Parts: sequence; structure tokens; C-alpha cells
Amino acid sequence: MEIELKYKLNEASDADAIFDDVRILDMADAGSEKHIKMHAVYFDTKDGNLSSKGMVFRAREEGEKLMATLKWDGVSIDGLHVREEINVPLNDRVYLQKPDIKVFSESDIFEELESIVDGKELVLMMEMNFVRRAVRLDNGVGISSGANFIGALMLQNKLGKDSIIVTVFPDDNKKYLSTDLMKSEKVKEDFSSLKENDNDFQEKISTDEDERNKKINKNFEDALDLHLNAETDEEFQKAEEDFSSFIKTYKDFPDKPPALENLLTEASSYLVASKFRVKRLVGYLTFADILGWKGIWQKQNTDVGKIDNIRKLLSIKDNLNKKFLNDESFHNVKLISDTFVIYSRSFELSNKLSKELIKLCLEKELLIRGATSYGECYNKDMVYIGQAVDEAASWHEKGEEIGIFYTSSARLSKNLNDDELEKYYLKNNEVNTKHGKIKTYFINWYNETTEKKFYEIMKKEIIYPEISLKYFNTENRLKKILHPEKKEKK
Repeated sequence: MEIELKYKLNEASDADAIFDDVRILDMADAGSEKHIKMHAVYFDTKDGNLSSKGMVFRAREEGEKLMATLKWDGVSIDGLHVREEINVPLNDRVYLQKPDIKVFSESDIFEELESIVDGKELVLMMEMNFVRRAVRLDNGVGISSGANFIGALMLQNKLGKDSIIVTVFPDDNKKYLSTDLMKSEKVKEDFSSLKENDNDFQEKISTDEDERNKKINKNFEDALDLHLNAETDEEFQKAEEDFSSFIKTYKDFPDKPPALENLLTEASSYLVASKFRVKRLVGYLTFADILGWKGIWQKQNTDVGKIDNIRKLLSIKDNLNKKFLNDESFHNVKLISDTFVIYSRSFELSNKLSKELIKLCLEKELLIRGATSYGECYNKDMVYIGQAVDEAASWHEKGEEIGIFYTSSARLSKNLNDDELEKYYLKNNEVNTKHGKIKTYFINWYNETTEKKFYEIMKKEIIYPEISLKYFNTENRLKKILHPEKKEKK
């Protein structure tokens, strides 16, 4: 039996409005929306034997599927259609031109069908081509509830249109999550159970809450890992489904703590990004480019020399990835021309990556300067957009010394004392920029080895006036950090 509700739409745009309705989006199963190409042909005898008996014979292509359908005994009341239906899979497109009622030979109605057709040839009556847009909705009920609904309809058809039928839909208890039944109840004096001051009881409550929170966080992190590591449409779809499941599970959670509210908000944002197969990144983003790259490139007058410069940059990128390959915190390193783009969820790992990048560049006799921002951005292939991107991109070329410094967003994300600064490979002081000196955090890459490499590069270079400040400011920084005693003696 097939049961359908059919609604007449005044305009085609009404269909789009339905699919975009927030109530539909709330019930829609993630990743279930489909656009299916349909090709349907309808057959009958020349005399209309089938239609005279209320029967419909159809063969239809549904995307990759081919199906023969027989419908009969249809009833329509106020938009609700109820009718018997048989669907049989077909294995040959020839049935679209040459129908055969024998495909229904295993059904109970075949003898009646055969009698109605009476050996006459079936001819094409109508042909349709269209696209079906469909999405699966989850209204919180299952098979048992569906059976109840069908039974209620069948009973109403029997008793009459004006009869009133009452049924009960079983549920899975999720509806009770938002009621007082799920709230914690303080133990009162007249309770025969454990008292409020029972230590074991209180410890159990605390343990249960901890376990619950661990489970919630794990569910979110598992979905997030899928999203961040997704490369294919299938992987993004799995992340989309997991975030959708997370939201449905916890959106009606009683007395939601702020942490859960935040996770639900984040899950919604990641759900949208997964739907559009784009990575949503929240964390530290570094833009850093090679100083004087144009001049370095122009100095090479051979193909081998130019290719060698490219190999240098790729080697730095590969070595950086290998160095932190086994780090559990998600990160990625990309190279756009002479600019390194580094993302990390972890504050500590972001600083490690930046420090190692400066070191690797020095080893290849290259100098680098850049900026690190903090916030949200979106990434697809080599395209980055978002607040964190705008800030890092705006500042990374403004540095007037070698190194990587924090923009305001990254600086405000952490408040560190001197001991913590050292632990996380940072310094806190004034940084030279094209807009003057700004006080912020910057990567502590300064040691005897890197100092030596810097001077080796500096001696080989022709230091033109337009770039001289970057070299001299870096030199002064090295002296202040590594040789403060010389300043004191002076």
C-alpha cells in the first residue's frame, strides 16, 4: 500500500521555499537530499482497458534504477492518496518500448491483470521527463508509529470520513529529555533513599556528570576529526551526518550547560561547512613569505637555477610536514608561490611550526617574515577566506625584521607570564613594522646557530636601502637577546 499527501503549489518558487524552510531543515537527515533524473512511460491498451478498471501500468528510469509499477484501487480524500501498488525491478531498457505484464507474474493480482488486458497489445499513452528533488525527514517516529498511522487511516476509510480515530505513537524517550522527568531532584528529609550529605551519593552524581561530559566531548571531537581530515565528498558527507546526529541528540538536553550550548553552536557551523564540502578552521593561522624572493628569482639566469629555488621551498614544506607528522593536533602546511600558509588548532603546535619554519629557511639561506592571527576561516584546496585570513594576510608583509609576530587577535587569545612565554617559544616585546613599533608576542627563534646562519646570509647579500632596515632591525634584536652584556658594558 502506498500513502501520499499531495499539495498543489501556485508557483515553482514555492517548492524551493519548502526545501529552505527552517522546520524542514531541522528534520532533514544530513546528506539525504537528492536530485534524481526521471524518465517515465505509461502504457494501456488502445481501448483503455487498464484505466477503465482504475489501473496504471508504468515503466520508469529513476537515476540508475529501472522499475515497473502497477497501481490500482486508488482513493483520494483532501489531498491524501491511498492505493495498492507493486514495484518490480527491471534489468533491460527494452521494457520502456515493449512493455510486458509478465513482470508482475509473481503477484497475487496478476490473474486479474491478465484478464483485464485480455491479450491485447499495450501501447504508449504518455511519456514524461523530469527531475525529482527529495530529502528524507526524521520526525521522531519509527516503524511502529507508521503502522499505527496506516491502521488509523484504514479504520477511518472503513468507518467513514467523519469518524474520529485516536492512536498512540511510541517514541524512544528523547521527548522526555526536556521535561522535569530528566532533571536532578534534590534528596529531601522524608525520602527513604540516600540523604544529601551522603558522600557516596554525591560522588556518584559527580562521576556520572563527568562521564556524560566526556561522552559529549568525544562525540563532538570525533565528528570534528572527520571534518578536518575530509578530502572526498563521501568523507565530508560522513562528517555532515555525524554533526547532524550530534545536534539532534543534544539540542533538547535538559538544563544545557554553557559548554554544551557552545558545542551545539559550533556543530551547526561545521555542519554547514561539511554540507558545502569546505573545511571550517578555528585556530591559529600564519602567513609568512620569503624576504626578497623576487630578487632571488631574478638572479637565476638558468632553468636549473630557477628550478632549484622551487625545490628549496618544496623541501622546506616537506620537511616541516615530516617533522610534525605524528602530532595528534590537526594542522596543515600549504605553499602559495613564496608564501607559507600554516594552520594549527593548537597554540603550542602553531609556535613550534613557526619556529621550525624560520630555522629551515635559514638552513636554505632564505629569510622569512610573517604574522600569526587567531580566529575562524574556511579553506578549500588553495583558497582561504575569513577573519583570520584577512588579518594574517594584511600583516604578514608589514614586518620590518626577520621572524613571525602575533597580530592582535592571536595576542588577545592568550595572556602569558614570562615563564609561559619561554615554554611556548615566544617573546613579548616591541616588534618593528612598517606602521611603527607594536608590542606583541613573537617567535623566539634566536640562538647561536640561527645567529651564525643569519650573518652568513647577510655577508653574501647586497643590502639595498629599501631592505636595509629589516636586516639591521634583526641584527639589533639578536644582540639584545643573545648578547645583552655588550650593551651593559657600553
